[in-house]
Amino acid sequence: MICQPEKPVWWESMLTSAPSLVMSALAFGLSIRSFFYTRAKDAKARRQSIQDDFWLRKVVSPNSIEPFVKYTTELRATLPTVGVLTHIEGAQSLWSSLSTKLSELVAGFQLLDLVDETLTPKVQDHLDVIDDELATYCGNFIAMLSGEPGSAVPDRSASLLKIAEAQKAIFELIHAHQSALGNDPHGPSFGERLKRWWTTPTPPPTP
Repeated sequence: MICQPEKPVWWESMLTSAPSLVMSALAFGLSIRSFFYTRAKDAKARRQSIQDDFWLRKVVSPNSIEPFVKYTTELRATLPTVGVLTHIEGAQSLWSSLSTKLSELVAGFQLLDLVDETLTPKVQDHLDVIDDELATYCGNFIAMLSGEPGSAVPDRSASLLKIAEAQKAIFELIHAHQSALGNDPHGPSFGERLKRWWTTPTPPPTP
């Protein structure tokens, strides 16, 4: 009698090869997931680059944000105190100059519509706060120099504080917009640098 080798059972061969099949399937699944993740990340980076590097840095900033920073910096250095302005005409001229420059900034900030239409009205609210505060400050000067009874004394420190708070709020709006786009792989975003921007108030001009 000749002994014949037993035929292998199919499930035994499957059992021995199962671990390698599972590992191959997992590796394939991970590679597919990595592929789509990389594509989505690259697409997000491209969108951020267009929004951040081009529109904000090259178009919006030179026409609104940078002039606004210059305006508020000069304001902290040159806004006169009581005793510096001694004539009504000087106070009226100050208000005319400040309001004209601020109106130009308001027009420049309309460019924010190019990156987010909801940003412009939010920024406008804070620009209105600055405009109202400057109007009150100069109005108090005019009333005081006119000798109006009960006129308030212009408070330079309080006015600059309100203006600085409005300025910071504007920077935070821009920073929040950029944060929604994702992190900048090349360092702090333009909005982050604006948010960090802060200087010690310059002492008021002496009479």
